[in-house]
Amino acid sequence: MPKKTQTQTNHRNFIFHFDQFWNIHFTEVNKNGLEKDYKTIIKAPSSDHAKKVLIKKIKDDNPAHKVKAIQLFMMTKTSSIEGLRLNLEDWAHAHRAVFPNSSNVLFKYYKPRPKGYTNRFNKTIGTKCTTFKKGHKLRHYIPPDKDKPYWVYDGKWKLWDKKERENLKEKFKLALHLHGNCRMKAAEYLGISRHHFYDMCNKKFIEVDWLKEFPVNTPTINHRKIDHLKRLTNLRKSKAKQKHQYTLKMYPKVKPFIDQGFSKTKIANILGSNKNVIQRCIDYDQQRKNS
Repeated sequence: MPKKTQTQTNHRNFIFHFDQFWNIHFTEVNKNGLEKDYKTIIKAPSSDHAKKVLIKKIKDDNPAHKVKAIQLFMMTKTSSIEGLRLNLEDWAHAHRAVFPNSSNVLFKYYKPRPKGYTNRFNKTIGTKCTTFKKGHKLRHYIPPDKDKPYWVYDGKWKLWDKKERENLKEKFKLALHLHGNCRMKAAEYLGISRHHFYDMCNKKFIEVDWLKEFPVNTPTINHRKIDHLKRLTNLRKSKAKQKHQYTLKMYPKVKPFIDQGFSKTKIANILGSNKNVIQRCIDYDQQRKNS
């Protein structure tokens, strides 16, 4: 059997094709900041719509008043009050009290708040928070940003041992020397991610100019002595050769359809191929006939 709370959650997330009765608990705050808790019933196809109707009605009646802590429960045949199932008479009263109605009156049931409650959810009467006092200072020291490279955090900030810091910095430098300034290989050598490697270099060892001392070698094609015109010509020849080889491969499949007089588009749809490929096969077939 599904839990009641889960059922109500499903109701709140659903938009019905007809109006439902929503039992709404809310707190109304007047212009002086005084709070009063109420219950009411609103007719709407969804919980969001019911909430909007409530807020608009309260604002229309008292523009200075505000609504907070809204809770909605859809009334169903299994609904109960004080543990008693609603009977026909109860439903008749609900129909007369529901809003909107012909008299345009929002019937609100005032529920006095128990003494000592700061809100209608608060059940910890007489207890006060003694962990922090007003104007308390932070328990742990947080260094300013300029000093953080010389501090480490392991649950709380503590001053980084100078010798330990220097040793780790030398490890980073050695890793770069061994791998030709390649950051990725240096990070793998140290057993950390590349992101962590960059983070340590840029945030912890700020006194080192990493780009100047360990420049990144990024050879480009412009640095090489290459005849670009010849290279482009060879690429085009290679591409043309690949196209011709593929045309020869597809020709035996396309040939029967060409002989039957099928169109290029129809052949492409049958074989699931590109129309350009089919056109090349047709051209190749024409060349064979002419030669």
